[in-house]
Parts: sequence; structure tokens; C-alpha cells
Amino acid sequence: MHQPALQLPELQVVGMSDIVEHPGQERAAAFGAPFYTDYERMVAETQPDFVVVIVPHTIHAQVATTCLGMGINVLTEKPIALEVAEADAMIAAAKATNKKLGVVFQHRFRPEIRAAKAILTAGVLGNIQHVEMTAFWTRAASYYRLGAWRGTWRGEGGGVLLNQAIHHLDLLCFLAGQPDRVYAATPTRRHAIQTEDTAQAHLEWANGALGALHTSTAEGGPSERFQIVGTAGILEIGDQSIRHWRFAQDIDAHIQHAEPFARLEMIEEQVPLDASVQGNHVAVYQQYIAALRTGTPFTDGEQGRMALELADAMILSSQTHTAVTLPIDRAAFSALLSRLQSQA
Repeated sequence: MHQPALQLPELQVVGMSDIVEHPGQERAAAFGAPFYTDYERMVAETQPDFVVVIVPHTIHAQVATTCLGMGINVLTEKPIALEVAEADAMIAAAKATNKKLGVVFQHRFRPEIRAAKAILTAGVLGNIQHVEMTAFWTRAASYYRLGAWRGTWRGEGGGVLLNQAIHHLDLLCFLAGQPDRVYAATPTRRHAIQTEDTAQAHLEWANGALGALHTSTAEGGPSERFQIVGTAGILEIGDQSIRHWRFAQDIDAHIQHAEPFARLEMIEEQVPLDASVQGNHVAVYQQYIAALRTGTPFTDGEQGRMALELADAMILSSQTHTAVTLPIDRAAFSALLSRLQSQA
């Protein structure tokens, strides 16, 4: 996934690091770059403009904060970290060194997501009232046998929420804003793993909007369904699709002035899609490089933290059987994660 982005003409790979020499050396040789087993030595000797962190997310925070402390910009894969307290430390390190911390969330660049963001930013939907997202990431048992770290508290810090659905948690926060209150269930229903293979959440926003989120690796169905209902219209977003309906009358006006059983007329609007940018890593790198060169907006650490905090809130809610208010209690989640890891 990263290889096409690393081949952008404006990029030069000056070094690669991996604790496993093979195939690390082969990857480095393919780019004509020196290979290191020690990433700190690589950074010190090559002095890159930025480092891309593509290591297990259990050590995202360690590698990123070290590189930021060495005065190097960082672009890290999702999720930003294992837990939100680590993300806080990464963001603080970026601010302290005046360096840019970016997070890879390529789905933000899908044409239908960009179109939805434009509609919401323009206020065409009115005030958001309801958000509903369903995402299925069906996985076979053999998937979890590919690596001993998969589906474990020590290796992932979560299941479907941290690994697969983190993309959809990010899209939900990106388009509708981060919820303020969460009540969730995160069971393990089919797979023989430690962490959740399914998650269901009731969501609340400060403006009174309500929402529901369901995701699973143990169920089958369409990969994605995302609906946002506002006072002035509705958006329905799927994988490579988007539909927009405008209400002929704002819902508040309809409630106040319509006849008792009058139907609210919905008018479908055509949504033009810009296919010049696709939801891939190339788009992420291009955005990040532009941010380094000109200071344009990018998916920074604070934006990258939102999805992780929502995932952590859902896990904390499920484990404590209580509603969780965001921002979450960092100490409470850290204690929970430590307990789950020690019991595994």
C-alpha cells in the first residue's frame, strides 16, 4: 500500500529500517536506500525530512516520539497509537519540537467522502440529528492464525475496533464530529480470540444528535453503510457511492406548519464526484508533503486521535457496563488495558 506513494517523484527514500534483516534489506535495495536494523541510527545518519512509521501499532508511540524528539517530522500508520494516552504524548512531542505529526487515514480521500464533507461543511444538511454507520470486515479463522499478535490485547490492544474499523471510526468523526457520550457492547461472538470481533454503540453528540455504530469481523454483509440525517436533508454513503436528498421544507418548519399527516417531501440532488484524487496512500503522502512545504491542512495527530479515543471509549464502556463521556479518563483506560493484557 505504501510502495506507490514512496515512488512519488517528489520523494527520495534515504533509508529503511526493520528489526528483521530479511526481507528488510531487499525492500531497501529496491529503493536504492541503505538498510538499518536500528531506526535511531538511520534517522541520525540520514536526517530525513520525515519518517514514515509502519511498525506494529503497539510501538507507534515509541518510534514516533523518539523521531519527533530528534527533530524529525513523522507520518504514522493508523491507529495513531495503542491507547489515547500515548497519542496525547505523541501530540505533545510534536508541539514541543514544532514538527508535524500526521496519521494515515486514506479513506478520507475517497471521492464520495470528499463530496460528503463538502456538503456538510456548506451546511446544506442543516443541523445533524442522526448518524448511523454499519461496517462489516468479515474475516476467517485462518486470518487470525497468520500472526500470534492478531486478536490479542498485548498485540493489538483491541480487535475489530483497533485494526479494521478504525477507518470507519475516523470517517464518523471526520464527517459528524467526535461523539460526546458512548454506550457500547464489544463481544467476542465467533472467533477464538481475546479481543472483540463485534462492536455495537449508542452515540450522543453535544448538539443533541444521536447515532448508532455497528461493526464486525464475525458477520457478513455490505462492507459499509453510512447515513447522516440533518434538519434539511439526508446523506447516504456507501463504498464508492453517495446519495443526497434535500427536504422541500426544513424539518422544524414542517413540524410547526404542516398538516397532521403530511409527508415530508424529499428531493434527490445529484452529487458530482471528483475522481482526480482516490482514497489511497498516494493521496495521504501528497497531502502531508504539501503540509510540510506550505503549511496546508492535513490529518494531524489531534484528528488521528479522535478515532482511537472513540475506540477506547467503546471498549471502556463495554468492560465497565457504563456510558462513557469523552474525553475519556486516560488513567481508567490505561488501568483497564493493563488488566486485560495481564489476564491474557
